[in-house]
Amino acid sequence: MDILIVKVVLVMVALIATFYDIKEKRIPNALTFPAILMGIVLNTIFNGFEGLVFSIAGFFTGMVLFFIPFASGAMGAGDVKLMGAIGSLMGWRFVVVATLFSAISGLLVVFVYLIYQKKLFCFLKKYFLFFTIPIMQALSLSFKSEKLDQIHKNLLLEKHQIHDEKLYVPYGVAIALGALFTLSGIYKDFLSF
Repeated sequence: MDILIVKVVLVMVALIATFYDIKEKRIPNALTFPAILMGIVLNTIFNGFEGLVFSIAGFFTGMVLFFIPFASGAMGAGDVKLMGAIGSLMGWRFVVVATLFSAISGLLVVFVYLIYQKKLFCFLKKYFLFFTIPIMQALSLSFKSEKLDQIHKNLLLEKHQIHDEKLYVPYGVAIALGALFTLSGIYKDFLSF
């Protein structure tokens, strides 16, 4: 269902969501709800009942794909509604591909954001310790070495010195990037072999 106006609405929604997520650290309902409604209305007007089903299936797919990350606290409700809006506009197949590219661009966004916030070293150190401490504990217990035991204790001290603050990442930016990349269709050239 290739409708130019729907693509224009998608681009506008992605850009506005990016602006809000960076500036206000949230994606407002005043953006996502009208986008969801526009997706349903436009797809229904141009494609009848089939367009309605297309839009609703896309909406629910977008919401379901992001429900678990939302429930685990990894992202906000605005991110989930944004992906639902994208699904409503573009359908379930589009939203599945956009989710994949959003995850990839999410890694890039997190990396850039951590550098910008000057927290990259702390983040890397935290995850290094997360994986290293159990290994050192196992080695220290297995070989009963005082040196290994001391290294393990030092690592535990380092872990306790790291401030465990929750990091806000503007994932709406990653969703917008993933949707715009999917819309561009560039990936199709790489996948057709």
